[in-house]
Amino acid sequence: MALCKSQKEDLKKALAFAIADGCNKEECISLFNEVQNELHEKEQNEKREVYEVLFKKQLQKLIDAGYAQNIIDMLQEQMNTVLDTAVSMNVSDNHIPFIPVVPRSYWGLNALMNTIEYKGIKGYSVLPPHEVTDEIQTPEKPYYIYDVEDGKEYLGISPKDSEKKIAKDSRSPLTVQEGIALALHVPVLQGHFLDCTGSRYRGNVPGVGLFGGGVPGLGWGNLGGSSGRWGSPSCRSRH
Repeated sequence: MALCKSQKEDLKKALAFAIADGCNKEECISLFNEVQNELHEKEQNEKREVYEVLFKKQLQKLIDAGYAQNIIDMLQEQMNTVLDTAVSMNVSDNHIPFIPVVPRSYWGLNALMNTIEYKGIKGYSVLPPHEVTDEIQTPEKPYYIYDVEDGKEYLGISPKDSEKKIAKDSRSPLTVQEGIALALHVPVLQGHFLDCTGSRYRGNVPGVGLFGGGVPGLGWGNLGGSSGRWGSPSCRSRH
């Protein structure tokens, strides 16, 4: 367990007091482990509190976007599992701990894109839903993706090459519904656009971006093509 600066100071103070009281080596080691465990538990509890706020904020976002109550309920029921999973992970500061995802079988592509707004303009899709497929198996019911990187690390890299690099890091590229979820909960489109490399459309890659002067849209790009404004987001796991 890596300790932050303040935790290290607390640990040093505890050991200093113990040494001053004349504890032997075995007692100091025992105290060290005890204090370290207490600090770790405190850190986990604080992290859980922060994540619980995020969890509730995301659900409210879905409610405000007009998602059906049965979808909200299914996601709400997963709260303890989601928090336990996220707390157990070492998530980088520039990653999102978790994001709720609504499968296309519950909310079609057009409806999903319609929940995304940019400067008051709702999103749309130009892709025939029946021609969009997933390369990755995903849960059938509403679920969560964890430790999400928003695609910034892969800007200017083709989906084909990104897919290989993401797999090498034991991660998974996002599917189209997961990319839409990312764009809904994080204002990522203000900075760059998303290649949903975990899905395909006629051998190409669906992508979420801003088109026609700033309208959120779901289009497609070549599997081997690249652009400095487009990147492939990924997650560590999903369930």
